Amino acid sequence: MTSRRVEPSGASRASSQASTASTMAPSVCASVKRKSVQIEAPIDDVDIDLAVIGDFDVSASSEEAEATERPKSQMEAPPPVIPSTKMRKTSAVWECYPKDKFVTIGYATYAVCKKKAMGKDLVVGGQTILGFERSTLGVPTPTVVKTKTSYEHPKVREALAHMVMISELPFNFVEHPDFINFCHVLQPLYEKVGRKQVKADCFRVYQAERERLKKVFEETRRISITTDLWKSDHQSIEYMVLTAHWVDQSWSLNKQIINFVHLPPPRRGIDIAAAIFDCLKGWGIEHKVETVTVDNASANDNCVKRLKEDFQMQRSLLCDGKLFHVRCTAHIVNLLVQDGVAVIKPIIDNVRESVKFVKASEARQKTFAKIAMQCGIKERKLVLDCATRWNSTYKMLMTALQFREVFLRFMFVESSYIYCPTREEWERLEVVCDFLEIFDDITKLISGSQYTTVNRYFQEVFRIKEVLRE
Repeated sequence: MTSRRVEPSGASRASSQASTASTMAPSVCASVKRKSVQIEAPIDDVDIDLAVIGDFDVSASSEEAEATERPKSQMEAPPPVIPSTKMRKTSAVWECYPKDKFVTIGYATYAVCKKKAMGKDLVVGGQTILGFERSTLGVPTPTVVKTKTSYEHPKVREALAHMVMISELPFNFVEHPDFINFCHVLQPLYEKVGRKQVKADCFRVYQAERERLKKVFEETRRISITTDLWKSDHQSIEYMVLTAHWVDQSWSLNKQIINFVHLPPPRRGIDIAAAIFDCLKGWGIEHKVETVTVDNASANDNCVKRLKEDFQMQRSLLCDGKLFHVRCTAHIVNLLVQDGVAVIKPIIDNVRESVKFVKASEARQKTFAKIAMQCGIKERKLVLDCATRWNSTYKMLMTALQFREVFLRFMFVESSYIYCPTREEWERLEVVCDFLEIFDDITKLISGSQYTTVNRYFQEVFRIKEVLRE
């Protein structure tokens, strides 16, 4: 059979031949100037003029006909906003691997090496493949990881529950259209999850983690707890947090918040003790608590006394209970510093009011930042302290000292600004901050929770004594 050249004018002739032929090769669909031409002939015998035929596609004729009838806007997808990028290969090892030669053996794909590199050579089909021998230094050789292509919806729901709880997201976040669209881009098989389902999944994850932690406590002999009270300013509700500290079988220090509960009034010592005992009993560790660390509030003294009596009725405590009540050293340092800085309280109040004055208006913040830029100060953010934590006050003062010249100039720009300290007060404040630096270091050191601090107590208290003596 001789080859035939298909011309645009021969469309009718090619169609008639295609209708009479029954034992010919598969159909080839060619688009000629927006006209569909169907050819019934062996592929080897057809000579197609590519200069005449614009677009050529091997596909089903019915699908091509439907595609040509669609509008152009539906056929062409919009280009991506974020272009795809490939990581640049900077290692010299990649020079040994040509881009066009790869060999697949089982589930692994190997690149043909042009040079003899480290390891054992493997010859497959006349090609030299770079292999790896087992290391004699005890380092495991890399293994081939098979990628899962199936979609596992239960694991997706569990991951969503973890994300919602850890990031403190609202439950209806998973119903947001942008989030659903993002998930469909990552995995087209993604199934939508509702807020009620996420809420139930979060509770299931919490229950599973609680049971896992209970098993850890069963293998632990001694547990120390710390507790503190916190009041919500917006809700006017007081909460109690309970944290467990223990050393596991591998001698690693662990910390876990086990309860965060509402503490209804009256919040007396016996009420706090009853709430703590109920929490410990819920975890089944009431017979394993050896020490309780609290601050120096008077209600806590009565609380620990009541807990000590309850525990001694069930078992004997370590060292006959002499180490049961542990006072928070960081709180003691806080009281010590608060008493010491009382002599410069008017200056601290002026600095605090100055920070509040600047932060109260966006226009004032822009003016303040402009003056700071003129003074060549890189730090442009003021810090407002928490009045009950002296270390936050120390950070506020140290930041304000960097803006002392800015505050003095800002006073001439804003006529209503009347809280600016004088130059002599700034100098006194600088001396006090230098003195408080060592207290800040000690507070950070003894406030750590990932390492033991009992052995550092005497040394750090002695440092404070030496500083006060000087």
